[in-house]
Amino acid sequence: MSVLDTKSNRVTLKMDVSFTEHSHIIGKGGNIIRKVMEETGCHIHFPDSNRCTQQQEKSNQVSIAGQITGAEQARAKIRELLPLVLFFELPISGGLQPDMNSPTVQHVVQSCNVAVNMKQKGRGFSTTVTVRGSASNTGGVKDACVKLMDHLAGTVGVSFIIIIIIVNVVVIFIISIFIIIIIIIIILIIIIIFIIIIIIIIIIIIIIIIIIIIIIIIITSSTSSSSSSSSSSSSSSSSSQLIIIILIIINVPKANLCL
Repeated sequence: MSVLDTKSNRVTLKMDVSFTEHSHIIGKGGNIIRKVMEETGCHIHFPDSNRCTQQQEKSNQVSIAGQITGAEQARAKIRELLPLVLFFELPISGGLQPDMNSPTVQHVVQSCNVAVNMKQKGRGFSTTVTVRGSASNTGGVKDACVKLMDHLAGTVGVSFIIIIIIVNVVVIFIISIFIIIIIIIIILIIIIIFIIIIIIIIIIIIIIIIIIIIIIIIITSSTSSSSSSSSSSSSSSSSSQLIIIILIIINVPKANLCL
């Protein structure tokens, strides 16, 4: 801050305010800075170069022109309007982004009169939460930080736990299905082996039965053949005996005739 001139108790003060905060101090449509000028009776000028969108050096210098007391009041009010920025980082949340529009966050924003911004540096990195308010609202900014830390850290923790539980359930489900499939395959293999064994046993039984039938047939045929041969031999012997008897009968009369 410097005093440039004094004429009729009027002074011009120049103070450095970061150009990034000029829009915050001016307010929407200039409402905030206009109110300060009306209350202090001073003219407050922000550098015109900051309005240019071209890439050029920005100026931080703000000019206050008015009565000494008014200029001092204006300077103090501008200092009060400067934003107080606090930030904290949330732990890695497994890809979850906290909800800015949740009722709890919006209630903190309205009740504490602050602005909240959340930005994640990248996937797998922590989320930075920025709480912005005026210097005159230090208590509100601090209170908002405490409430947001309690809410967001708790939400992220619960969400992370829920994700872990879901992943574990899915893994257990997949493993269970895999085990069930293996058990079904083993049961099917056992059933197939059992069926094959039964088929083999049936085939063996059939073969044994066929062999027994063949043996019976062979034995029967051999018995019948032996019976037929014995009957033929007996019949031949009988016929030979009959021939001898006939010859004897025939020869007996001849012998008598000879006598």
